Amino acid sequence: MESAFEHPLLLLGLFALTVYLLRPQMRTNVPAIIDPPSYIPFAHFLGTVKFIRSAPETLARGYKQYPGGVFRVPLPFISRGWMFLANGRSRVQEMVSASDDVLSFEVAAGESAQFNYTLGRAITENQYHANATRNGLTRNLERCYPDVHDEMVQAFEDGIQLPDPEWHVFSVQSTILQVTARSANRIFVGFPLCRNQVYLDLVINFAASVLVRGMLINMLPQFLKPILGPLISQRRSARRKILGFLRETMEHRIQMDREHGRDWEGRPNDLLSWLLQFANEDEERTAPALAMRILVMNFAAIHTTTTTMTAVLYDLAARPDLVPTLREEVESVIQRNGWTKAAIGKMYKLDSFLRESQRLGPGLGPVSLTRKVVSKDGFTFTDGAFVPYGVFLSVPAHLQQRDKEFCDNPETFDAFRFSRERESGKMFTNQAATTGAGYLPFGHGRHACPGRFFAIMIVKSMLAYLLINYDLKAEARVGEGGDTFGMPVDPSKKGKVWIRKRV
Repeated sequence: MESAFEHPLLLLGLFALTVYLLRPQMRTNVPAIIDPPSYIPFAHFLGTVKFIRSAPETLARGYKQYPGGVFRVPLPFISRGWMFLANGRSRVQEMVSASDDVLSFEVAAGESAQFNYTLGRAITENQYHANATRNGLTRNLERCYPDVHDEMVQAFEDGIQLPDPEWHVFSVQSTILQVTARSANRIFVGFPLCRNQVYLDLVINFAASVLVRGMLINMLPQFLKPILGPLISQRRSARRKILGFLRETMEHRIQMDREHGRDWEGRPNDLLSWLLQFANEDEERTAPALAMRILVMNFAAIHTTTTTMTAVLYDLAARPDLVPTLREEVESVIQRNGWTKAAIGKMYKLDSFLRESQRLGPGLGPVSLTRKVVSKDGFTFTDGAFVPYGVFLSVPAHLQQRDKEFCDNPETFDAFRFSRERESGKMFTNQAATTGAGYLPFGHGRHACPGRFFAIMIVKSMLAYLLINYDLKAEARVGEGGDTFGMPVDPSKKGKVWIRKRV
């Protein structure tokens, strides 16, 4: 006799049915996008199953039906079984202006990926690593760039070994993953550890597992999460393994800070020092606590940068007509300025191409600006739309970025639409790292991704290096048709990209 556990869809259906039967009633005037209609018995359960299988279509229907408005869709594994979605410039402004004790980014992120288990409660309760990113990493990008560039070049040379001048299939995702991990860890842990494959496999696997394991924990009933959550999460084993590489260095730095303060002569200007600079609690100034922060930084950097670069590279390979213009700009800038952070910042057409790819591509998912309503009074938009306590509120970013409210011909891939602003004498504000209501890959407002400047620097550097040294070609629609089961939308693994050494 077959077990129900051999049928994932049956398990999903049983879980959704349980959520339906146990869900509390909710007061709201926000319309639901649900099929079948809400008056049908078990409509929420049936609508949830259908939404998981056709999320993009359901979101598009709501966006079209309520332009500039608010709607909600049934979604399992989240608080109260509904996700509310607001669209339009004014709605975004209201959301990012709300105080954290009304709409909470941290609570939403923590619950959606179950960070209390996947990363640890210490991370969710004291996110000082974000300050280390803003005030340490971002402010030192210019100084760190030579090391990052050196590691990137060596990683590409190790990863792209072509036996002859002919075209060869390019393993895009695996290569970019390695280059990203090595480049980031050249700053995070330095040379030679950034080239240790055992260490790299550890941080790469951890970064890949966080969201998956968080989703699995989300599927558990609330009373089972404290019991099974720590078992599903691999953070403790990952922390133990990373300590095998870093404990001695960490304990030496902690001891030196204890004896000489935080400004002793010869103190390295690296991630570990930046973390120690902002780790004010004694329990955070220990090797195990710092090891967990290194893992968290890898999770953020590897996931964001690899996803972005993979999608952008697909767009470049599928549009060979753009290559001469981009290549000319890169070669001209490098000839005048060399490989520096400032030079990367002067590649305006490359930046515009990257922003356009992000605007129309999968980005980091179909929704952005996700918040949880943590005020018992709920959240009310100025027009009276009421979002009740305990639910998640997001913006359908994919759809909003394709809205004519924010740019002309929004469905057209116009690689240089943003660089033309500079050429026409307008202020060049629409850069790849600049957030806005019509551009949300990195969020917007005070909770926008603090590591986006680092990620954009890495991505532009990789693109520039590939443009100068290699030719690429691809199937016309490579990267399209990614996995849309549920909410995540990543670049498709379908389609081939070819590469050859430039002669």
